[in-house]
Amino acid sequence: MRYLPLALLLWLAGCKAGDVYEKQMKDKNYSQTLTPPGTVNIGGGLYYDQTPVTNINWREYLYWLQQIYGGKSPEYLAALPDTLVWQDSGLQKDSCKCLKILSRNYLRHPKYANYPVVGITQPQAEAFAKWRSDRVMEFILLRHGVVKRLMFNKDSCFTIEKYYSGKFNNIKPTPDFSFYPDYRLPTTAEWGKAVKYDDSLSGKKGKNKEQNLWLDIKPCHADILFATPTENDDMKKLSDKKRIYNLRDNVSQWTSEQGICEGGGWHDTLKAATVQDTFHRSKPNAWTGARYICTWKKWDGAR
Repeated sequence: MRYLPLALLLWLAGCKAGDVYEKQMKDKNYSQTLTPPGTVNIGGGLYYDQTPVTNINWREYLYWLQQIYGGKSPEYLAALPDTLVWQDSGLQKDSCKCLKILSRNYLRHPKYANYPVVGITQPQAEAFAKWRSDRVMEFILLRHGVVKRLMFNKDSCFTIEKYYSGKFNNIKPTPDFSFYPDYRLPTTAEWGKAVKYDDSLSGKKGKNKEQNLWLDIKPCHADILFATPTENDDMKKLSDKKRIYNLRDNVSQWTSEQGICEGGGWHDTLKAATVQDTFHRSKPNAWTGARYICTWKKWDGAR
């Protein structure tokens, strides 16, 4: 089996082949010149995702796990989002009952490909971050010819640990590539830094701050339920504006701190999203997803 993660890396990079990212990927000073794919530099060596992780991003992840471990493997099954969150009793008021249908098609239907993935747990989000770091580092090394795409399985697929320990295809790591991208869930303090950099609700006004963030939107119109820039012209401007979208509203996001999410989701009130910020979640739901912070780390024998 030959796995070509080109589509995956294009969304991670948010670019077309041959543009500035391609050049920076090939720069041996990549850790100083390359903004980790999908992120914005918010200062202090911190890079923050511009948008939440989407359904198509997560499906790429599931596809990779299925190809490497198998569709019935513990690794693949452990990564599946809980699609039944759309049947949660908290959504079953009269105006929301129609959302039940999303339990069948929200994750996989092409219509919702660029909508935020939901129904994921904190551990699932952490596992995705590690996988994403591996794939970006693999792509950097591929672009430099350090590693080559091979037919691989669970024992021979690329990971950052295998590369630096010399266990990936017997390749001896070189000093030229001593830095790797470390994607991870942000701390609450780091989320606060991102909000100071770009508050997505700074210009939002509502007649009634107790209203849900969908305001006057009819809940059954799921194609406008989530105001993600991946569904409008703002997506075309991401690389130019260096904006962070929907830190507050859309979906709240898991942090690295146990059971804590930041930023209100579409199910929360505008007041809660602007005043409270911090939410405690004990289980996955239909209004919490994930986005990541990234730093360039030098390999020191541990990850």
